[in-house]
Amino acid sequence: MGVRIDTIDNPGWLVKINLKGTASEQNAFPEIKINNGDTDWLHCSVKDAKFMGAGDPSKLGIILDHFSNFVMA
Repeated sequence: MGVRIDTIDNPGWLVKINLKGTASEQNAFPEIKINNGDTDWLHCSVKDAKFMGAGDPSKLGIILDHFSNFVMA
């Protein structure tokens, strides 16, 4: 798995990005959890050298922004 972006039935987005072998593999990422109901939620984390982001249908850009900020830090 390199980069995978899927839709989920909540509805929303699921983003998985493999960090293995990258400069960001060992970087710390503060987990992000926002849950303001079915239409406003977001969860991003890094575990086992994988960035995982999920969110409601309006959050794909925000998930990718969090990933971009993480790898550019």
